[in-house]
Amino acid sequence: MSPQLEKYQKQVDLVSETEEGRKLMAQRSSQAEGAFRNIKKNFGYSLLRRRGESGVKVELGLVILGYNLRHYHHQKSGKNSDMMN
Repeated sequence: MSPQLEKYQKQVDLVSETEEGRKLMAQRSSQAEGAFRNIKKNFGYSLLRRRGESGVKVELGLVILGYNLRHYHHQKSGKNSDMMN
């Protein structure tokens, strides 16, 4: 491990021990899980089909772009964006 990484980890540990830090971590966790859950459930997406860093970045970028476009469309059309069916 690098000294810089250890420094950042100590900062994260200090912040996460505070009440505000716990709230932020809980909020971050639920937001990320919701997006991944929707991608897996609604897109039927569970495995990467590309190999190598560049292929994976492109594939995930396209999946996330599709997710964001769908989310935007549902917001504009007044549909419930949480369900996104």
